[in-house]
Amino acid sequence: MSVPQQDSLVELPNGVRVVTLPMPQLQTAAVSIFVRSGSVHESRSLSGIGHVIEHMVFKGTDDGTMSRDARRINLDAERLGAEVNAHTDKDHTAFHMRGLAADVPAFVRMLGELVLHPSFPAHELEHEREVLLQEFAETEDDPMAIAFQLFDKACFGLHPAAQPVIGSRRNIERFTRDDLAGHVKRQYSGANIVVAAAGAVNPVAVQREAEALFGQVPRGAPNGTTTAAWIGGTRARRLAGSSQAHVVLGFPIPTLAAQDPASVVAAAVLGEGMSSPLMDQVREQRGLAYYTACSADVLDICGQFVIEASTAPDKLDEFLRVAAQLLRQHAERVDPVDLDRA
Repeated sequence: MSVPQQDSLVELPNGVRVVTLPMPQLQTAAVSIFVRSGSVHESRSLSGIGHVIEHMVFKGTDDGTMSRDARRINLDAERLGAEVNAHTDKDHTAFHMRGLAADVPAFVRMLGELVLHPSFPAHELEHEREVLLQEFAETEDDPMAIAFQLFDKACFGLHPAAQPVIGSRRNIERFTRDDLAGHVKRQYSGANIVVAAAGAVNPVAVQREAEALFGQVPRGAPNGTTTAAWIGGTRARRLAGSSQAHVVLGFPIPTLAAQDPASVVAAAVLGEGMSSPLMDQVREQRGLAYYTACSADVLDICGQFVIEASTAPDKLDEFLRVAAQLLRQHAERVDPVDLDRA
């Protein structure tokens, strides 16, 4: 196997994909393992389980020859000076390490162990359950987070795309170790795993480590769900103790399958950066909000063009009028300077 001279994508026989992006000018590197398993792949009774798994893989591993507890997992990474993190989203879960380039093979092995051999210790699950319930409470206290949850429900109704990644309090309280292990067995298969490394990396070394770790994982089938039909509408909730009105509004855009970047560029034109029309008109010219932004969220099963803002309750109507005016102008003409900036 020769060393590629540019970005490379290799697919192992069982469907695991290995992506390398050599950046030889750097002294550091990042490794991530992405799993196509997110909140859209969860039934209502399992809503939030992927987020619990993301937390729990760091609480213990056992590959049959060696076991590591939570402290050992963290210590082994920190002895390398590495940053370790993870996140769960609607369409995937990801685990990350970043540090010195020479340690990339170790990063692949350590992340692989988390993904493939979590032991889900029962006592750790009870401790982490309390942490997750605190995180859930923080979300309930965050008006913008609530606004986004209402927005998703208005967009997609009962489809899994409307489910919050964090799930429900009831599910967090009742998930068992067997629930977690069963979900990983069903969804963490070769067809759903991507190993990615960027920085001062040797593609051959990354591919070799990935094949050694993931080569025997059953292929399985790609995790999927039905395309989310757009419903639309308006939802609102009064929250005690909030001094602002937090608003999220948006429209349907094509899914990833369309391979159409126009929505992403359009969102950047309208509302990314301090000089964008949205920030200029809403904040600088009218003082309606400290922060407002526009984004395009594009997934396999759905797409959302989103505008968000927090403003004084008596300024909400004016904000909506300005946003509507900017959208009409945006649809009719794009300033070449704004397009260059975007």
